[in-house]
Amino acid sequence: MNTVFKKPSEMLCGSACLYFLQKIFFQSDKSPIKKNLSWITEIAEYVINHFDKNALVSCHDSNLYNDFLNASEEEIQRFIGFKKLNRFTQKGNQIVDFEVTKESVDSLLETNHLIIMNVSSALFNQDEHMTGGHFIVVLNIEGDNYLVVNPGKNNIYIEQYTKESIINSCKKFGGWMITIQSNKKPALS
Repeated sequence: MNTVFKKPSEMLCGSACLYFLQKIFFQSDKSPIKKNLSWITEIAEYVINHFDKNALVSCHDSNLYNDFLNASEEEIQRFIGFKKLNRFTQKGNQIVDFEVTKESVDSLLETNHLIIMNVSSALFNQDEHMTGGHFIVVLNIEGDNYLVVNPGKNNIYIEQYTKESIINSCKKFGGWMITIQSNKKPALS
């Protein structure tokens, strides 16, 4: 399967994941989505406010989160990543420790959850020259693969990736995920 949706121009991958979810799963919500959401906490706030107030934000062995927990107030104010985490947690939102494994992800998908993952761009795209993270949505299990929403430059692709490649790409980037409850299965054809 290689289904394609047109992506609004200039929309970053995190925003494009929300756009896809709104279009396919949460059609009753017509709230505008900012095109430049690039931090998991920004994406999670939108999810919590518009799709699932009980959405779970998690990470495991994240250098960013571990450094944030030990940062001074001065360090928090100097680094935007810490500022975003601080703003999110000061609103009463939690970030929990959740290890990303095939078994844990399969269990979530089998219980009607959608998962926004932050993955290593280099590993996910198999290009060592790429840096930073990339947001995807894991929709379903397809044998030894996951059905994944992958925002590209101009389009949003629905493609299969091996479970191992998705798990390793997410672990490499600190295991960041947003878990969303959904009772609707995707109608992608």
